[in-house]
Amino acid sequence: MKVVFFEDVEGTAQAGEVKEVKNGFARNYLLPRGIAGPTTKENLRRANAIAQREARRQEKLDAEARAIAAKLENL
Repeated sequence: MKVVFFEDVEGTAQAGEVKEVKNGFARNYLLPRGIAGPTTKENLRRANAIAQREARRQEKLDAEARAIAAKLENL
């Protein structure tokens, strides 16, 4: 079953990814918990928004880390 991930699942996929998983894993674990959903246009749009939000958050964290590293180099 092809699903869209809304959250990171360690060892399986990251938020925003579309992946083929076993039917039982999807039906019994991912779908009931809201971790992933079937690949519909709406879910793809939702996953894309989540992935973009995560990318912006990661860019901000990277910029903060670079600023801290620059301060430490100047000591």
